[in-house]
Amino acid sequence: MYETALHAEAKRRIKEIGSADIVVGIPTYRNGRTVGRVMDAAIAGLTRDFPNYRAVIVNADGGSSDNTVQIVADWPTPENIKKIVTPYEGLLGRGSAVRAVFEVAAALGSRICVILSPDTRDIRADWLGKLAAPIVAEQCDVVFADYDRPALESALADHLVYPMFRLLFGVPLRQVIGCDLALRSDLAGQYALRDVWETDVARHGLDVWLAVSALVEGRRVGQVNLGSKTEAQRD
Repeated sequence: MYETALHAEAKRRIKEIGSADIVVGIPTYRNGRTVGRVMDAAIAGLTRDFPNYRAVIVNADGGSSDNTVQIVADWPTPENIKKIVTPYEGLLGRGSAVRAVFEVAAALGSRICVILSPDTRDIRADWLGKLAAPIVAEQCDVVFADYDRPALESALADHLVYPMFRLLFGVPLRQVIGCDLALRSDLAGQYALRDVWETDVARHGLDVWLAVSALVEGRRVGQVNLGSKTEAQRD
């Protein structure tokens, strides 16, 4: 078992940075066509909604063969926003990347951890603030995104995910599988220690696992509507 998802580069940057208030994670694998838009939205959101927060953007990459990592590394970033661009340790997949972000958020002693999907073509600057706001206000421990999508695109969420959460937990979560979320960083640190990260659950059902775990543990789980979302197809 991998005891940590943190690569040596991430550990080095954590030591350099020291501490943070908010960590924004962008887990990537061959997302060169869209990751620039996500970086722009993350930086704009941090600048607009969290100007006085010590912010860190973490790109945990799964060995992209395109220019994803170079784009993030070279992207212009204000001096008050730090960047960690690093591979992760563990099985290939989104789970290990998110685990690395969770570990960074906990190690830096941050308050809020936000995960943004790297393949969104129409992401807006207000997404970050909307996801993080219930955490800042101490109204929620975990927040998932909801989107306005055509019926065919939301069939899985509408006919399986939503009924399941409504029946089992009495909560109207719809787009848990949307890959954009926020949570308390101390909770992220706890989840990073769970034994799920080398399973298919982490690779293919991480967001559902996070939601179920939080609800079973009595955490305050919420959702915010981010409007429409269009995902790019990977090369």
